[in-house]
Amino acid sequence: MKNPVTRKIEGSHPWELVEDWGVLGETIPKGLKFNGASIPKWLQWLIKPDGSLFIASIYHDFMLRNGLLTKYQVDWGFYKLARKTGANLLLSVSALIAVLIFSRGNYD
Repeated sequence: MKNPVTRKIEGSHPWELVEDWGVLGETIPKGLKFNGASIPKWLQWLIKPDGSLFIASIYHDFMLRNGLLTKYQVDWGFYKLARKTGANLLLSVSALIAVLIFSRGNYD
């Protein structure tokens, strides 16, 4: 899997996808603006929004915004990508539980 090419920008979604990115059978188009992993401020000293969950968060944001799969399928894809791109098991499982409980589809 090729890593996505991103750049920092201003605004509430401080990153942008610079090139189309193929992942898990989907093509995410360039120009997607996203906020990285949605980590509560009080926890960002430990887990960074642009840390080991960053790549998985791009997929998760795009898929939920566009309603391309069920929420469960998207959340499971997020977990698989987190593991594949270097997030340890404890962080990946914790993040999966968080997205299962707190994320919502077709937002923003």
